[in-house]
Amino acid sequence: GPMPTPAALSAMTAQLAAGAGAGAGAAGAGGAPACTSTVISCSNMLTPAELADPEEREGLKEDVTEECARFGKLLGVKVPSDANPDCCAYVRFESLEAAAAAIASLSGRKFDGRTVGVLSVDEAAFDAL
Repeated sequence: GPMPTPAALSAMTAQLAAGAGAGAGAAGAGGAPACTSTVISCSNMLTPAELADPEEREGLKEDVTEECARFGKLLGVKVPSDANPDCCAYVRFESLEAAAAAIASLSGRKFDGRTVGVLSVDEAAFDAL
C-alpha cells in the first residue's frame, strides 16, 4: 500500500507522545499512581461504620493480606480505627517492585461496589500508624 505522508506520521507521533505523558506514573500501568515507597494505602475499602467494628477490620486485614501477598512478601497490614477518614488499609511490602505491582493492579478496582484508591505512602507514615 501507499506509504503514509510525513505529515500523517508526525501527527501520529504527536498523539503517541501526548498519550504517554498523560498521568503515567513511574509504574506506567494504565495511569496508576507512581510508586515511591514499599507502603501503599488502599482507600474506600470499607465504610466508616465497618471501620468502627473490630471484626470488620480484622476481616478486611485478612482479605487485603491474601490479595496483596500475590504481589510479593508482606511486612505488615494495618487498618487504623481512628484518624482514618478515607477508611484506608495500609500495606507494607518487602520490595518496591511488589508495591508497584500492587498499585498497578489494584488501582481503580471495585471492592464491595466501591472504587478503591491506591497510593504510595511513606514508610515513616506507616510506622507511625
